[in-house]
Amino acid sequence: MPLVNLPYPNELDYNKCPEKSQGIRECIPDGSMSNAIRRRRSVLADRTLSLEARIEALLFVAPEAMSMERLCQVLQVDEETVQAAGQRLAERLAHRGIRLQQHQGDWQLVTAAEAAADVERFLGLEAEHSKPSRAALETLAIVAYKQPVTRAQIAVVRGVSSDGVLRNLVNMGLVEEVGRLERPGRPILYGTTSAFLQYFGLESLAQLPALDEDRTQVLADSLESALRGKSKAGQIDAG
Repeated sequence: MPLVNLPYPNELDYNKCPEKSQGIRECIPDGSMSNAIRRRRSVLADRTLSLEARIEALLFVAPEAMSMERLCQVLQVDEETVQAAGQRLAERLAHRGIRLQQHQGDWQLVTAAEAAADVERFLGLEAEHSKPSRAALETLAIVAYKQPVTRAQIAVVRGVSSDGVLRNLVNMGLVEEVGRLERPGRPILYGTTSAFLQYFGLESLAQLPALDEDRTQVLADSLESALRGKSKAGQIDAG
């Protein structure tokens, strides 16, 4: 196991070791290594991190978005306290390259949408992006602003069937089934995903442009304005 921040020369006088060119392990007396590590761990244990810093650390190492329930369980703190700390963390990261994204109670760290161009060049994604069709934007906008929503409700707003477009959006991971409407036939309800937020460079649905009207064209135009200057590479999972 590699040593981390092993102190010199307090615990171990590295400069006095005649064998230092052969590596540290060959010149440490028996027991000195483990004692130094224990002392170092004790020093680190006495340092306390803020709750937002602990949340940041967990989200950084998490392989996927973490639920509020899981965060509370690991941190051994109540939900209200975690929410408050999460808000402070989001504010602290607001002007940095990493942002806190929240979607349906799940939290994760993502790259800032403003870094889209740099991220695209680094990952070689510049040639892979294609702008959504107008039909896709209209359907996606209806789902985003009116969710949860059924196929029939989408068709009423658009004035045409959107089954094919909706199916493509589901396959793209931008829209998902979120439940069933409690009425005869129990039609499927659709909502946006965390990938939708990443695609449009949003940290939460609250950042969607405000609407003064309730028409399909206005919905699509508002969503397109959110997309302008951003891309699906604008936010990459930083965990």
